Amino acid sequence: MGKPPILRKSISLVTKNLNHFHLPLIYELSELLNDINDTLKEKDKINIIGLLDDNESLIGTSILDVPVLGRLDYYKEILDCEFYIFGIGSHKTHILRREIISKLGIDKKKFLTLIHPSVKIFSTSKVGEGSIIHFGSIVFNNTTIGPFTIIMALTVIGANNLVGEGCLITSSVSTTNGVKIGNYSFIGTKSAISENIEISPDSKISMCSQVRKNTDPGEFVFSNPSRGIKLSAVNPTIINEWSDFKSSNHTQ
Repeated sequence: MGKPPILRKSISLVTKNLNHFHLPLIYELSELLNDINDTLKEKDKINIIGLLDDNESLIGTSILDVPVLGRLDYYKEILDCEFYIFGIGSHKTHILRREIISKLGIDKKKFLTLIHPSVKIFSTSKVGEGSIIHFGSIVFNNTTIGPFTIIMALTVIGANNLVGEGCLITSSVSTTNGVKIGNYSFIGTKSAISENIEISPDSKISMCSQVRKNTDPGEFVFSNPSRGIKLSAVNPTIINEWSDFKSSNHTQ
């Protein structure tokens, strides 16, 4: 096999091959590596050979004995790397993640999906490339998780859900039946989303919110009961990509 990467604003390269990008805004580098090591099911077959990071001060140093080899675009110089791991994720960087993926131009199939051994995913559900699902989460039946989505610990994704590309769903979130979460949305800790609700692309749901109505693209939802304010204009491409994703999964 080759060597895979992860995203953070750094890349990490592995043997069996795992490259890994990370973004300092999300985790400390050491934290990210610990998360990766804990989540990988086949640690004996994966060897992290290095990190790539756009932070010039880190280049030439080591994190947990893993060398920082260069900037993100240095991945082109690493010929024996077959896979990558994408780990960027915070409410400030969820759109930046899309820009980085697009700029790198790496085939989605080359990104490794990491699912913690304690996670339960029903057999009728599927998880896209480059996604990471952390400890104790559950994905119920007939649900699709899009590529590059991160689901943090102890989150419950209900049945018949559709989660788009690049979403960041934090810890202890709960969705009910038939929920749709649009591309590159952020769902805060301990939020709950009611049945058949659609979260539009690039929405941001504050922690502890109870969402009982559909959101508009780019809307910021907060409080309990929840209220929404228009936060930012959303790139029409993201909205179109979400429509295409719903169509390809036979739902509107």
